[in-house]
Amino acid sequence: MLKKLLLAAAVCAGLLLALAKIPFQAQSVSTVSYNVAGDGETVEIHNVAWQYTGTGVPGRPADERLLLRTTTHEKNFVGDIPEPGAMTLEAWPLASIRNRSLSTR
Repeated sequence: MLKKLLLAAAVCAGLLLALAKIPFQAQSVSTVSYNVAGDGETVEIHNVAWQYTGTGVPGRPADERLLLRTTTHEKNFVGDIPEPGAMTLEAWPLASIRNRSLSTR
């Protein structure tokens, strides 16, 4: 009986350690590129922004916050009407971004 209790305690301790909030740091690069070619000038912009949500995100545990990374990319000719670029939104539980994102849109 004591062995079973010790084993259960060890498993619970392992789970608690896995759920512990571990500090982290992440960086993403934003760039701008201006080019002149025979047919005109182009500007290419790649931006990355980080945000976090409040609690109460639908479909997630009530006290969980999410870390959001928004990435935008556009390439336009100077003087033309700008076209919308591409946007990607990724989300992770705030406690850790080591795993794959929950969602990419």
